[in-house]
Amino acid sequence: MKPTERSSEAGWLPTTVEEVRVWLRSRPGRIPNVVIGTEADGKPGRDNVFTLTHLDDGRWRVAYFERGSFDDARYFASEADACRDFVGMLPGVDNPSEGRRAWDHGSS
Repeated sequence: MKPTERSSEAGWLPTTVEEVRVWLRSRPGRIPNVVIGTEADGKPGRDNVFTLTHLDDGRWRVAYFERGSFDDARYFASEADACRDFVGMLPGVDNPSEGRRAWDHGSS
């Protein structure tokens, strides 16, 4: 089953970078600026973006990038955990299986 087909199932979240990319493409105009890449790519070239980064040490970092720094960065050993957290932090995502991150845009 393709990721875009499964994404409509209650509670399904992407667990690989490729699934995240497909999932994002299936929602044109509804997802904010995102940058998915590796540590070697350097910092995003713009502010106010949601980032999913594979670090040189093998970990994954999920963060919001603004004013030249990664805010509230979270680190994960697995790609699947990082992808689920990344999707869960995006504003406007109806995600019944994961709560939105508390720091995300005024949520409490």
